[in-house]
Amino acid sequence: MSLPKEINYSKTSSLPKGTSTLSCVVSPANGASFGESQQIQFNLPSRSYLVPESMYLRYKINFAGVLRM
Repeated sequence: MSLPKEINYSKTSSLPKGTSTLSCVVSPANGASFGESQQIQFNLPSRSYLVPESMYLRYKINFAGVLRM
């Protein structure tokens, strides 16, 4: 993935005064259940600028079968 070259994300240390933030939950666009080595794709909303450092991924894992260590 490449970021737009018009914005220098490396110099963004904090949001300017008067700026608001928006939290959102995005579900996978290409399925609900994934196996080993499958890619999970997300369609991110295009309402405003995205600050990559502010993103995180939270997930649940369900094992189907025997877990080998």
